[in-house]
Amino acid sequence: EFKRDVQAVNPHLAATDDRFVAAEVYYLPEPSRVSPAYLWDRPLHDYSGSIYQAWLDLVQGKVPGLDYASFRTQLPAYNPSLADTGKLLATDNYLLPRTVESDRYYLATTSSGTGRFRFNDLRAGSYTLEVTAPQTVPFAATITLDETLSERELDVEVAMLPLLDVEPRQPVAQARGTGAGQFMGVIGREFVVNRRIVRFIGVNLRGLVYYGSGLTGMLQFTTEGHRHETVQQAHAMGAKVVRVFLPCINASAAQTIGLLRTTLDILGNHNLYLIPAFVDFYKSTDFRIPGDDHFYARLDPNFHHELLKGDFYRGGYRERYLPFVQTVVGAFKEDSRIFAWEIGNELKYEPAHEDPNRAAFLDFMLTMARTIKQIDRNHLVTTGMISTSHASLDVDNLWRKLYGGPEFDFLTVHCYNDEYEGKQDHAYAQALNKPFIIEEAGYGKARPGNRVEQVRRDMDRWFGLGASGYMQWGFMPTQWDIGDGDDDAGMDRAFHGQDFDGLFQLYRERAASLQAQADSLGEPEQPTDTGAATGSPTDHTGVLGTPMQPKLKAGETAYAQDWVNVRKSAGHVGKPGDDVVGLLGPGAMVTLTGEPIQKDGLRWWPINGTKADGETVIGWMA
Repeated sequence: EFKRDVQAVNPHLAATDDRFVAAEVYYLPEPSRVSPAYLWDRPLHDYSGSIYQAWLDLVQGKVPGLDYASFRTQLPAYNPSLADTGKLLATDNYLLPRTVESDRYYLATTSSGTGRFRFNDLRAGSYTLEVTAPQTVPFAATITLDETLSERELDVEVAMLPLLDVEPRQPVAQARGTGAGQFMGVIGREFVVNRRIVRFIGVNLRGLVYYGSGLTGMLQFTTEGHRHETVQQAHAMGAKVVRVFLPCINASAAQTIGLLRTTLDILGNHNLYLIPAFVDFYKSTDFRIPGDDHFYARLDPNFHHELLKGDFYRGGYRERYLPFVQTVVGAFKEDSRIFAWEIGNELKYEPAHEDPNRAAFLDFMLTMARTIKQIDRNHLVTTGMISTSHASLDVDNLWRKLYGGPEFDFLTVHCYNDEYEGKQDHAYAQALNKPFIIEEAGYGKARPGNRVEQVRRDMDRWFGLGASGYMQWGFMPTQWDIGDGDDDAGMDRAFHGQDFDGLFQLYRERAASLQAQADSLGEPEQPTDTGAATGSPTDHTGVLGTPMQPKLKAGETAYAQDWVNVRKSAGHVGKPGDDVVGLLGPGAMVTLTGEPIQKDGLRWWPINGTKADGETVIGWMA
């Protein structure tokens, strides 16, 4: 859109091959002025006064763009009782307006070598300042500028991400939660809460947060009552976990937070946990970050839907996705009804060959997981992926770069219609000593048959391979189609009424069996090692960057579990700054080129490794 508009108003760009030249003058497009939209859903209680007084007290200056004449005309339409009283009464309840879908834009600049930066000619208003730099904790602050302030200075301090070899870390198992309290935790390959093992049946209620909100046409036939009905039915079926897609293109972060809080209250009343996915890979739904539609494109000629493209993973996510995640996580970091945060639904880099070694995709996934855990130390984090194979991470041990460190607490698998080929994530989970769940499952037209028996066999297989949870896709227990099911592989009365009751009973029986199984195991023991595996399904590998290392040998391959300095020589005490020759990130693969030596309380190995940018680094690491 920008390219089209800027070429139209600057035809002389064609003479320079669409490159800007310093000596020329150019015109840049501005967003068109649009009238703001209003939503009459702000509740008012215990207020008495005239309509004009309500305007002065509650609306004027608080709803930009709305004048008194429009307010006075529209108020009775949303509050019919005013037709009789002519004024607001303390005994009645009313609805007031608020502005939605305000225009947003962003500016970017790069600091000087001394760290100074400047934004010129800003209009009065509220701004969010974000500062990012390699190997630092992201900084964010809200700044308000008024008409009387000609200039404002702000000091920004950014903290470096911790480096591993300063001192040994605590075991990773503790970092991802012990399950000693109400928050879901992980010990080894088990989910744990209140010191009890959790194995579960779950359901996908993709749009649950927005039922009855009027914010998406996909759910135009839903009501707020459907939230209660679907959750109650999930509970009656024995489900313990519900998964939703969290953003909506028509909802602000504040709206989403309010609706999520209401949803959690309903789930909490039935002792259910929630997994929110922070973005959908597919543009075919409305569960996308507002303003990010330019990051979707037709990428696969064999797939007619638009998908998230590479620009998103290569930094575009920082524009709106990252602030959305930070805001939501910060708002619910103390809410034990959250099972885990999920980076997104079925994300991958498409096409994979345009992302060598999946470097951009892995950097995005790991950066987001670390960001979430910097804000919220209570909750688990997972990927929401179909499989590592689907994301082209099943080559060169790339799966270990994603899941091998402390960023992700468990693995996810989406499996329909007995499509088992290439899905080896259960073996990876075993190698890494982490849980895995079947997060989406169902049977459709591609595998006709008795769906009750198909699901029974599928659960037997996955639980036999060590799965801790199994979640039905497209759970829509309402009498009619409310727009949140799946007419192919869903579980519903509208499209699959012939087997709904059979599946309901099957899941209820399996949920009871899983509960009895978990109860019989008693309280799990806290592991004495890092909780990360030293082995692999197919080779002999190890882990570096942990306080307790496996039995490694010269010539073997090992993987960094955190940010690790590579030094010129063994040891880190009293060394000059130039002793560090490189920095390896979590999951970085190295070859042990010789025997280790003990120095400064750590075991140091000579290594040959590769940094994320492809540069080779040779030195010593602990």
